[in-house]
Amino acid sequence: YAKRTASDAMTIEDYLSLPHVAPSQMLQGYQGVIDSFLERQGMQRRVAVESAYFGLIPYMLPQTDLLLTTGRQFIASYEKTLPRKSFAVPVKFPPMRFYQLWHQRVHQWPEHKWLRDQVSAAARALVKA
Repeated sequence: YAKRTASDAMTIEDYLSLPHVAPSQMLQGYQGVIDSFLERQGMQRRVAVESAYFGLIPYMLPQTDLLLTTGRQFIASYEKTLPRKSFAVPVKFPPMRFYQLWHQRVHQWPEHKWLRDQVSAAARALVKA
């Protein structure tokens, strides 16, 4: 998302220098997958704002120049309620992997296994769509 005209092409220089909004670090010294990947490529984006609540980030974007790097499926769920502009990221990121974590104490509980199976099935259906 960026406050730019649709005809603008985003360059790597634009992407790295424009202000970004990103999820807050979960652990001190932990970098998210985007910043870790960029660092391995010798690049660094300018994170100007962090949010502890990822679901609130899209509401922070309108009327700003902030960029959010996220998947199409996530931001598409906001397209009817929030103004936004989408751009192809000029960096070739690897596919993102998602996983589910449960505390060891409840990992084997049937109801938790059932829920994990439901979430996995829904995710597989989205990938096929």
